[in-house]
Amino acid sequence: MEPKNEMTKEDIKYCLLLFISVILSYFQLSFFIFSTKWDNLSAFFPYKYTASKWWLSGILPLWDPYQNLGYPMHANPQGFVWYPITWILNLPSGYSLYSLNLETVLHVVIASIGMYFLAKWLKMKPSTAFLAGLTYGLSGFIIASNHMVGFTIGAAWLPWAIYSLLLVLNKPTIRSVFLLAIVCYLQITGAYIAFTILLFYIFLFLIVQHIILNWKLKAHLKQVTGRLAISLILILILSSPYLFSIYDSLEYFSRAKALDYDIENYARNFNWQCFQSLFAPYINSSKAGFEGVDVSLSNIYIGIIPLLFLFLSISSKKLKLNKLYLLGIAVALLLALGIHTPVHYWFAQILPGFNLFRHPYLFTLYFTLLSILVAFKLVDSINEQSIPFIRKVLGYGLILLGCIWLFSFIKAEKSDFISFFKELAQLPEKTSYTRFFHAFIQLSVSLILLTVLFVKAKNLNTFTKVLPLLIFIDLFIAIQLNGPTNMYYNIPFGKINQNLGKLSNAGLTNQEFDTPLASLSNNKIQSQSGFWVNLNTYQRTTGTDGYNPFVFSSFEELKESLEFDSLSKQGICYLDDSNGQISQLNLDYNAFGIECTTDINSRLYLNQNYHHNWKVYINDKEYSLEKTDLGLMSVQLPTGRQSVEFRYGSKKVSILALISVATFLIIIVYLT
Repeated sequence: MEPKNEMTKEDIKYCLLLFISVILSYFQLSFFIFSTKWDNLSAFFPYKYTASKWWLSGILPLWDPYQNLGYPMHANPQGFVWYPITWILNLPSGYSLYSLNLETVLHVVIASIGMYFLAKWLKMKPSTAFLAGLTYGLSGFIIASNHMVGFTIGAAWLPWAIYSLLLVLNKPTIRSVFLLAIVCYLQITGAYIAFTILLFYIFLFLIVQHIILNWKLKAHLKQVTGRLAISLILILILSSPYLFSIYDSLEYFSRAKALDYDIENYARNFNWQCFQSLFAPYINSSKAGFEGVDVSLSNIYIGIIPLLFLFLSISSKKLKLNKLYLLGIAVALLLALGIHTPVHYWFAQILPGFNLFRHPYLFTLYFTLLSILVAFKLVDSINEQSIPFIRKVLGYGLILLGCIWLFSFIKAEKSDFISFFKELAQLPEKTSYTRFFHAFIQLSVSLILLTVLFVKAKNLNTFTKVLPLLIFIDLFIAIQLNGPTNMYYNIPFGKINQNLGKLSNAGLTNQEFDTPLASLSNNKIQSQSGFWVNLNTYQRTTGTDGYNPFVFSSFEELKESLEFDSLSKQGICYLDDSNGQISQLNLDYNAFGIECTTDINSRLYLNQNYHHNWKVYINDKEYSLEKTDLGLMSVQLPTGRQSVEFRYGSKKVSILALISVATFLIIIVYLT
């Protein structure tokens, strides 16, 4: 008999506890003490901020004219234009720094609650499922990649996606079909695209496994097939504006082809030394850290107590552990090691989609999820008779951990002990201490927690009472130790927000038509704390640079060509008639309006990337738009005074957006 999926009072209690635990653990972000950092602020925030101005004006965000001579923001796979949660956070006055912090923490809450329901579905007691959700939301992967919102979103919807698929496979009701469709839609439109590719393979595996195990139940399989087909249709309808936008722009997209399996493409990812983060991720904040590894791509901490139960589960002969879990853990870690084993290369050559993304580290998310499920499956099976054995294992664990702790103490620089608390209060991204001192600090916490558990776990009652608190304390401290490195800037939230307010521009542009493009690059705009790319987008200044996953192939070639320097001396638009005049430039949403006068038939050039969705109108009459040799746009003008308008639009995207939003609202109303 499968677990019930109806919401109970106990579920509400544990979900509320998970909410409170996440809010407290990430309190620097939750209560706007500090701002989320790095990619979230510098790269993704301007996308969301810019798109929100379009949405609030009742216009589809289609063309961003400010980066790399313009790009279709509706086709940016990491632009969040089609992600409903970002829409909600646009209200009431547009996307802000507050929205960014809230979105980051909200998805950690979603991750924790999703893991709770997944663990409960896998027949864990609600109290144990709570521990699984707590550990997942406060795990090292989510801490380390917290500044990359696409990673956080991917981690948030993963357990929900697996849970909703299992519901459809085992209890194929309309409600479960709708839930699966909504969750997959949110995953597709919000998460880093690699998570969607990997989710497809996870779904394929689970569906094939279910078919094999239920081969004789023909009626059931027929019903499940029908429900899955409905789910797929709904997912495609909901995601259609996003999917079509990308498809419609693939011919221009420089990243639409597979990556060469070059070591440089996968450098600074997870490697063998990062396994230290299983018991001491704080090493990452030391002056050396994990050498040659990005601090965002190395943390796999799940807590010292869950780690102990994970090892015990793997070695236990009594526990009937699904070997597929262990196989999944092993494969995930081998893939996470990237270029350090041949496994990642094999998968990249064999499986479609694996060669489209960097960062093998993201496979540690699947290690995290499976390890937590394995560890707490053992915890869920503990009874009064097994307590003596558990205490015996804890004793051996204390001895082993104590030896490592003593080694770290001996190897640590003694001067570090003197200045530790003073420097800790400054919240530096990187401390001046050695990795051995950092290991000593974290292992000291772990030893105390394991000792308390060993002393208190004299019977099942005291064991179950003290376990949640100790796990929370452990993960909470790990977050506080690693937060300045991975999660937030140590600059007050209000100061960064104030600086951003000074930098922003209320209008659509602050550029005259004849301002040289060379003077509009990011390095000509005064950067702010934590904000160093996409300044032109945020300040609404058309320019020739910026960080963006969507870059035109023609623009990449242009930047490498000899013509780029001469082009940069031009403005956003110009005539090839030396006697002609451009009297004004009006930048509107998804459009450029230009007033010009010529004495002879001349050509007007607009320094924006050509896309087939652009059209040009002269005095409201459509003319032929031409793509220049540089991949930009031009139109042949008649003589006299002309009112010219370049408009970017797609009726198909507009229709699909209306259908998608209507479908989304209908499903949400039904589910609630």
